[in-house]
Amino acid sequence: MTDKERLEEMNRMKRHAIEHDDKPMLLIIEQAERVQELESKNKLLKSNLSVVQGYYKNMIKINKDIVEQNQQYREALEEIITTSITIPDYKEHSLHAELVARRALKGESE
Repeated sequence: MTDKERLEEMNRMKRHAIEHDDKPMLLIIEQAERVQELESKNKLLKSNLSVVQGYYKNMIKINKDIVEQNQQYREALEEIITTSITIPDYKEHSLHAELVARRALKGESE
């Protein structure tokens, strides 16, 4: 039985119950209609949940990538600071710092 046929049958039964003032049957029909309504909402919510879960997984990956990138930048900055002590020549240190910064920006590590 298709949904359309089920709906037609339910409407026929509802008209019959109204005509015969069959309150218990009307109550059952109202409950069946409510069940259909809730099942429809449940299906929509499940669909929405799937979409949200997809977004969540994507955001977790993006967050992980950003954390890794921040770690690379932090390590590069620490190396630049450390070499400022070990390389006293300003020009040489500046060139080294530039090299380290460019590697970090490209995502390379030593």
